[in-house]
Amino acid sequence: MLVFKRVRLVLFMLLMIPFILLFFSGCADDSVDEAVTEDRSETVGLRGNTTGNLVNWGLAAKQEEWIYFSNEDDHGYIYKKTVDEEELVRVNDDKSRYLNVIGDWIYYSNWSDGKSIYKIRTDGSEKIKLNDDQSYYVSVVDDWIYYSNHDQDGHIYKINVEGDERTSLNEDDSWSINVSEGWIYYVTLEDGFIHKMQTDGSDQTRLNDHFCWQVNVVDDWIYYINYDDNYNIYKMRTDGSEVSSLDETAYILNVFDDQIYYINTHFRAHKMSTDGDDQTLLDSARYSCINVLDGYIHYSDDPDLF
Repeated sequence: MLVFKRVRLVLFMLLMIPFILLFFSGCADDSVDEAVTEDRSETVGLRGNTTGNLVNWGLAAKQEEWIYFSNEDDHGYIYKKTVDEEELVRVNDDKSRYLNVIGDWIYYSNWSDGKSIYKIRTDGSEKIKLNDDQSYYVSVVDDWIYYSNHDQDGHIYKINVEGDERTSLNEDDSWSINVSEGWIYYVTLEDGFIHKMQTDGSDQTRLNDHFCWQVNVVDDWIYYINYDDNYNIYKMRTDGSEVSSLDETAYILNVFDDQIYYINTHFRAHKMSTDGDDQTLLDSARYSCINVLDGYIHYSDDPDLF
């Protein structure tokens, strides 16, 4: 079941190492066009979704008055709605995840076509296939698309928004990928530690030495779940300094502005400040997913997320 709630800003979604299979799709126009060259200057300085949403499957994104989301009540197809109206408009008929919206385009991982990256106009026209890789953690920043390539052991790749200049950036099985301020932050499955590198693949650096998940990079801070410390939520600076526990356990977290939205170890949705204060129960139902939008919380209770 899909639930939207106008309650501050939030969106949760569960994602753990043993649970990697999910759903979602979208596309009203079945025609697939060849990638075309276009002026990309308008995309500079933009990102398609928040880091917190994208480590939680990117099931919803917001641009101006429109909300775009993967509708689990209709095979995970992409739908859109305005913030003031309840009428839903279907955009595609692909099972879609990792939604990124920039300008007139929606970028997504198409789980109806081998998890390849597609883009489609926000009105459902001009569907274009951009790669043939199994693509996870798809993140569109400026005019580049970054993703974990599961056809290449989870190595991080990038392509431009036209589908060209495909480049391998590392040789690690990489998860919880965040792209922020010219850096890529990620967890390697080999050691479970947080690493970072520049967006050209240089300066690869390990930042900590404990097993973690659900990395959220917001401003100068990294928030994450420390599996070595009983699933406690931690934070540290983006240079690896000032590590601290917030003394609250969770399976899922999503940081938006100065709030941490999380699903605790009883699968209940909560929020607290980024300092760990003001812990508040948001909903007593069992949720497996939460994504955060400006002014909205998008919940999912689909058990298949586990």
